[in-house]
Amino acid sequence: MRRLAAVIPLLAYPAWSHVAISFGHADWSLPGLVVLVVCALVIRAPRRPFSRGSALFLLALAATAAWDLATPTPVAVYLPPILIPASLAWLFGRTLRPGHTALITRFAQQIMNEDTAAVARYTRGVTWYWTLLFVALALEAAVLAIHATADTWSLFANGINYALIAAGFLVELIVRRLRFGRQHNLREFFARLVQTDLRRLG
Repeated sequence: MRRLAAVIPLLAYPAWSHVAISFGHADWSLPGLVVLVVCALVIRAPRRPFSRGSALFLLALAATAAWDLATPTPVAVYLPPILIPASLAWLFGRTLRPGHTALITRFAQQIMNEDTAAVARYTRGVTWYWTLLFVALALEAAVLAIHATADTWSLFANGINYALIAAGFLVELIVRRLRFGRQHNLREFFARLVQTDLRRLG
């Protein structure tokens, strides 16, 4: 439950960032993210929240936030909505190389104990689906950062793009139900996912 609860502060970042940008204080977007990341780490492991890796990441994020505060025109605020989907695209896409097992296939095998040829074909296609969607979102955020106003960029990067991800998830869920029936239980999937060490899927 702590892993699940630790995600909640991070979910507040898009709303915080959009509000800061809308009121003309884009430079406060990343400092807010620093605070939210600290909250997430403390919730996840209250006794020892900062590992070496998380501490280094937090220092780098704090330095980037300080740079945005110190410069007349904040630039780093545009990075998270580009880098996050790009990183997710890489995470999914690298498992599509020949000789590798697609990431969603690993989920099906190791979390849901499903290891049939039909499931393997379907989940490989779903891995392609998420890879291409995240690539498109990263490119869209980059193009809008260059050519759109800050308010328009934020509307997409901190709002519409997340709605598109949610819609993409619902579409995939409907297709999966039509393809395999109701034995694919969403509640059971999330229950098992929360209990799983995701490093097993590496």
